Amino acid sequence: MNEAKTFLQANSIQEYLDRVERRLSEEKERCETYLHPSSLQPLKRKCEEILIAKRIDLFEGGQRFLLDEYKYEDLDRMYKLCERVEGGLEPLRNSLEADILKQNPNALEKAKEQADSDPKTYLLTLLEMHKSVFNH
Repeated sequence: MNEAKTFLQANSIQEYLDRVERRLSEEKERCETYLHPSSLQPLKRKCEEILIAKRIDLFEGGQRFLLDEYKYEDLDRMYKLCERVEGGLEPLRNSLEADILKQNPNALEKAKEQADSDPKTYLLTLLEMHKSVFNH
């Protein structure tokens, strides 16, 4: 899908998040209207791969911007999209960990216990740490 790449060159990360959410919803609606129900999951996976998984680097860079601008609702939307693809939260977690460790090397010891069992809660914990470390 060249649409995603073209859109990204001219728009912000928040606009891309809106576009992805809207696009996924539109494709689901089209599938439910025109295709056999068995087509929904393969179509959904393909759309998520193209719009999310192949753009993880964009989400990683966007995370930094959204953190710096205190756009926590947009971060939540980003995390919800990224958790739809296998391993989608991993690069975001790694980037956030690196930022926190630069400021406070001991900050992550206790929180790391959550990393494998509940990645979304772990990311939220990292966000709270980021707020306190960077005084947001």
